[in-house]
Amino acid sequence: MSSSGFDFEDLDGRLGRLAAGIGAADLDGSLVGYLVAGGIATASNWLPALALDALSQSLEGSPDSVFFESYFSRVGERLDDHDAAFVPLLPGDNQELGARVAALSQWCRGFIGGLGLGGIGRGRQLSADSSEILRDFERIATTEFEFGESAAEDEDALIELVEYVRVGVLLLRENLFQRSVEATRH
Repeated sequence: MSSSGFDFEDLDGRLGRLAAGIGAADLDGSLVGYLVAGGIATASNWLPALALDALSQSLEGSPDSVFFESYFSRVGERLDDHDAAFVPLLPGDNQELGARVAALSQWCRGFIGGLGLGGIGRGRQLSADSSEILRDFERIATTEFEFGESAAEDEDALIELVEYVRVGVLLLRENLFQRSVEATRH
């Protein structure tokens, strides 16, 4: 479902086969959050940077290592895309609504964790807008969603939430980058 060039189900399946203990939505959110926060990593050391040492070790010498290195590079490209083509990696529309909502919650949890691993919370001030976006992401990550009687309305609500998360990530990235540039000027 993503413009990442990677399929959610493929990534999730690989993680399952590797007994990674993390799903595709959580992994994607964690990596995006880490990079948005300014975390520094390479295609060969990003998993340990996200405290996923066991997954990193299980990939050593594995044919899947090339896939994960390529996935890391593509996430960075998605965030750097000036056409704002970034989209969280989530299950496709062919999956049931409940699974897609759960994946969005997991993605937001991963994103918040990735921000922390990338340095947010270590004395870095956020703008009021960025703080509000993070509070909203925390609500999405922890809310137990209830579905209404109209499947179409529920679909529309999910589409709106995913768009809010997409735009929120881009705004956070821009805000954190601007604050970083301003801090280095002083």
